[in-house]
Amino acid sequence: METIKEKLLLLKKCDTDFEIFGSWEHRYELNEPLPVKDFRAIEKKYDCTFPEDYRIFITEIGNGGAGPGLGLFPVGKQDGDFREGELIDCWERGRLIGDLSKLFQHTKGVDAIDDFWRNLEKKLNIKIEELPEEENKALYRKYRKDLFAYVDSVYDPRDLMQGAIPICHIGCAKRLWLVINGPQNGNVWLDLRCNDIGIFPYLNNVEEPMTFYDWYLYWLVESLAEIESMQK
Repeated sequence: METIKEKLLLLKKCDTDFEIFGSWEHRYELNEPLPVKDFRAIEKKYDCTFPEDYRIFITEIGNGGAGPGLGLFPVGKQDGDFREGELIDCWERGRLIGDLSKLFQHTKGVDAIDDFWRNLEKKLNIKIEELPEEENKALYRKYRKDLFAYVDSVYDPRDLMQGAIPICHIGCAKRLWLVINGPQNGNVWLDLRCNDIGIFPYLNNVEEPMTFYDWYLYWLVESLAEIESMQK
């Protein structure tokens, strides 16, 4: 965590004009750390155990603030619906996350639209990409309502994201999540359901999954490289 502290301080000194995406929101400032007893009380309340690197960050470095995207959420918070920079108590409202004590079931990405069309291809014994343009459009019109209904059923937020918490957003309801329970425990996932794209493991530039620490450090290293490139 000392590496994170050092690189965050360096990034703040280098990016005085807030050129890095989202930095104008958090301005490289961290909230006060959350006392360990309060952190443990949250785990007890929700019958879960958070990844160790996340616990250390929240209790020793800062409970939200500076971070990837538009900043790291404090524990239990997420971006609001209407005002830029607004944070709401997402865990209590139950609008976004599911049961933290249950397993996050996914080990690979979930893309409802792609699944729908692949299933339809099997059902009709066709290859959609091989159809003439007009037939393709006619197929979409015929199955559009079925497609929307299927997407809604797959992307139900409480069922899909149980065992995970939102940790930041990158604008327009696109978010990043930290898995806290299940086979992907400790890894960061990308949520693009707002664009009907789905959810996927968040990978580094060599296609490897990232833990919370990996993800935060990756942002610092990439941001410092971006600033250096701008200043040349």
